[in-house]
Amino acid sequence: MNQTQLYKSFKSTYSSSFVHLTQHSFYFVLFLFTLFYFKNSILSIFTIPIMSLMNVRTFTIFHDCGHQSFSPSPFINFCIGSIMGIWVMTPVSWSYDHYMHHLTNGNIENKYNFNFNLTVFYTKQQFDEFTKFQKIIYIFFRYPFTFFLILPPIKFFILNRFDYFLYKFFNKYQYSKSLSCFFLSTLINNVGLFYLCKYLYFIEILPHYLASMGLASIFGTILFHNQHTYNPAYVVGNDTWTLINSGLDGSSFIILPSFLKFFTNGIEYHHIHHMNPRIPGYHLAKYHEYIIKHDPTLFDDVNYLSIMDCLSNCWLVLYDTQEKNYVPFYH
Repeated sequence: MNQTQLYKSFKSTYSSSFVHLTQHSFYFVLFLFTLFYFKNSILSIFTIPIMSLMNVRTFTIFHDCGHQSFSPSPFINFCIGSIMGIWVMTPVSWSYDHYMHHLTNGNIENKYNFNFNLTVFYTKQQFDEFTKFQKIIYIFFRYPFTFFLILPPIKFFILNRFDYFLYKFFNKYQYSKSLSCFFLSTLINNVGLFYLCKYLYFIEILPHYLASMGLASIFGTILFHNQHTYNPAYVVGNDTWTLINSGLDGSSFIILPSFLKFFTNGIEYHHIHHMNPRIPGYHLAKYHEYIIKHDPTLFDDVNYLSIMDCLSNCWLVLYDTQEKNYVPFYH
């Protein structure tokens, strides 16, 4: 079965997206209620982290809506994505920028001048040419403690309020969407977030929810980093880069315990997602199992990562063009 046939077999349908959304909404409301019910209890040390994992799951649905993969309807995807985006503090215009990532992942020579890896910004050779002051600044911001624990909440709470609109306003990249699309999605997200925060404050769980979103931003950033940053690295030029290889070689398969798979909602099968981003997250596991059964050699080069691998990979901060691997500082 070729890629087109596989897509037709595993693409979203109105019924599958409705069932998945209904299931997600039920659990989201349930966990939100526990956050409210135990707001003055020591049990908040459990309800806040669980809600943060549910926010990660919400973001994966928001992510699928941006890829037009959650449901067959672009309008439904926009509506659901806008609502989910309010809860995860991210405007739909995030997906316009994310689309560029799919066009460039692992391609160090891409025509868009977009970063080949969104969590590794420089090569080791470029870093070696920095001044001492530049090295200190970059080490501070890219050191794992800062990058994974401090910057993600700043990104979601503050920068997401305006940065994607500014990307388009200053023509940072060759986005196909108009400036009005960026403005509208940013406006919807900020207005919706204002009223959401106002309601959460009224029912006295705003600090609890913000704490859960802070944790979710940290979990999500670590997850995203490990989807593309591991060794052997996939960093190539225009001549050899392909969309399929950016998935099979340039995107990982993170092995998770069963209870966490509910919250990651299939995004751990990132090798498949980058091969065909129009497959919704709730079908990626089935897609993977089908390939394993019928054409297992297709996944021979896929990078399988354990949780310990993911923690270790957080120290990979530069790409060494000579060794052709990701390396830590002063490797």
